[in-house]
Amino acid sequence: MEFGVTYFRNNIKNLITDNDTFTSYANIGRAVTKGVEGFISCQALQTLRLRADYTFTRAYDGILNEELLRRPKHKATVEAQWQATTRLVVAPSVRYVGRWD
Repeated sequence: MEFGVTYFRNNIKNLITDNDTFTSYANIGRAVTKGVEGFISCQALQTLRLRADYTFTRAYDGILNEELLRRPKHKATVEAQWQATTRLVVAPSVRYVGRWD
C-alpha cells in the first residue's frame, strides 16, 4: 500500500484570464492558489491495482481577495487497473469535480 500528501502554494503575478463571457481577457495583478493533494494506492490482487486521489484547492485574487473563476475547490478520482491478460489492461476511472463559479 502506498499513500502520500502534498501541500502546495503558488503566488502568481500578472495572471491572464478570460472574463465571464469568454470574449475578452483580463489581467489579475496577483493571484494565489493553495491547497492539499492526497492519494492512496494498493495492489488488491496480483492483477488488480486500486487508487484514489483527492485535491482541495483555494484559488483567489490576491488584491481583491475574491475567488478566481472556473477553479473547483474539490476534485477526486477513483481508478482501477486490471491486467486481464499479458496484452490487455482494463483501466476504468471515475472523476468528481466540485462546483465552481
